[in-house]
Amino acid sequence: MIDIEWLSSLKFKSDLGFDIVGFEGMGAESITFRIVDGNSGEVQVLQARKNHLGFHINEIPLFLSGSPRYDVSRVNSKLLQLVGDPCADLFFNDIDRLFQSLIYYFHQNRDRDFMRYLPILPYPLNEVGGIVKTQQARRRIEEFATIKKSESLEDFFVTINGPNFPINSERDEIIAWAQKTLGQAANFVYSGELEPDTLFQNHLLIWASAAADGFFTDDDMPEAVEFLEDKFGKFVDNPRAIVLLEQLSTIATLMTWFIGDPGLERFRALCRAAGGLFPVFDRDGNTSY
Repeated sequence: MIDIEWLSSLKFKSDLGFDIVGFEGMGAESITFRIVDGNSGEVQVLQARKNHLGFHINEIPLFLSGSPRYDVSRVNSKLLQLVGDPCADLFFNDIDRLFQSLIYYFHQNRDRDFMRYLPILPYPLNEVGGIVKTQQARRRIEEFATIKKSESLEDFFVTINGPNFPINSERDEIIAWAQKTLGQAANFVYSGELEPDTLFQNHLLIWASAAADGFFTDDDMPEAVEFLEDKFGKFVDNPRAIVLLEQLSTIATLMTWFIGDPGLERFRALCRAAGGLFPVFDRDGNTSY
């Protein structure tokens, strides 16, 4: 849960040319701050996406400060609490956007029994079957399956799934699609190596997602890796390293295909620093590590 009291206390001079002077409010998808332009002195409002790690762990995000204002040891301790949290997908900007993009993809293919063909689709699309079996995807689809049915023309249409990958449709169509998708997911037999139910037990996924959200500069990496090795041991010695790398490779490849976010390079940099090297496949069939 986002701490409104902490948000209200944020007042600082950003290195990006403005001062944060006040908290204006929080909506379903965004947080709004009052700022003062460093050049003109004009008072303006700045809107930021709510699902960013900094807002969930009470640490100023880099996109607001311009330079790090967090303490690495403090961030490490807070991330440790997120390992195994089934709602961790909601705390990270890139991960949240990835799940939204995949659900948008599910809906775009609603008129086809596309899960039937997932096993024979080229990688990484066949791994979408593993993602739809995760707690995180099921929770999001269940939310849509249980929305209230339309009672009048005013609420006949609904927009769901966030601002980046919005799904606009008839309310009753959304409910029927979500219920059908949940049934398909339950019946889908996944035979890959993703281990969907353990996705956010992967400690390196948590730290890499934090890096994608702007935490851990190159100078911070050694301290983050030292903390990881102290708590979880060296990654190369982990008996589940093959599964963990498969999870990281799948998430990174799907990010490349569906959201193409610049944060992906920081995601991979943290993993490399910790000893986790995995292939990432782009849409042209190229592989990188």
